Amino acid sequence: MRLLLLLCLGLVACSPSLRNDDDDATGDDDDATGDDDDSVGDDDDSVGDDDDSVDAVAIDFGSSFGECWGECRSLLSVDVDGRASFRTFGWENETYIDRTGLLSSWAATTLVDVNAAVDFDELEAVYGCPDCADGGAREITWDLGSLARVTSYEYGNPPDLLEALVEVLTGMEQEIRTCAFGTWFSSIPDCEPVPGTEPG
Repeated sequence: MRLLLLLCLGLVACSPSLRNDDDDATGDDDDATGDDDDSVGDDDDSVGDDDDSVDAVAIDFGSSFGECWGECRSLLSVDVDGRASFRTFGWENETYIDRTGLLSSWAATTLVDVNAAVDFDELEAVYGCPDCADGGAREITWDLGSLARVTSYEYGNPPDLLEALVEVLTGMEQEIRTCAFGTWFSSIPDCEPVPGTEPG
C-alpha cells in the first residue's frame, strides 16, 4: 500500500520532501506534474540533470526469498510526507505484519539527504545475482509519479552507491517491524516508543 503525497493536498509543508529541488513540491509556479516542464522528460529531467537526482514521490524497499514458506516477503513504503507502511507476507499473499507509521522529522530529513546523494546516472537495474542459491533479494523502487526506477541486488549486499540509503531504509524497517521505535519513527500505532533512542 502506497500513500502518495499527491493526495495529501498541501501537507508536504509539514515535513521534508523526497523531491531534490529547491522549490516546494506544491507551492511554486511550476506545478510538479502539469506545467510545460515535464517532471521527467525535459531539460530539467529528474533522472539526468546536473545533480543526477530523482524527484521521488515515494520509495519502496522490498525483500523476497524464493525458496521459503511463511513470512517470505516484506515491503516498506515511504511517502514524501513522511508516512510509511510496512507489510510482511507469504507467496500466497497471506499477511503477517501490516503497520503504518510517521517518520520523525530527523528521519525524514536524513532520508531526503541520502536519496539526494544517489547518482542515478550510475544506477544499474540489477546487481549480482539476487536470490540465487536462496540468498534472498532486495529491491528498491523510486515512484516518480508518472514512472518508476527500480533496482535489485543480493540481500545484504547493496552496491556502494546505495549503501547510505539502504542503511537508512533498513533502520526504518527494523523499527516498524519490531514495533519498538524512537529513532526513525515519531509514532507507530499500537507500538511502544523506546526511551533514550531519540537521535542526537
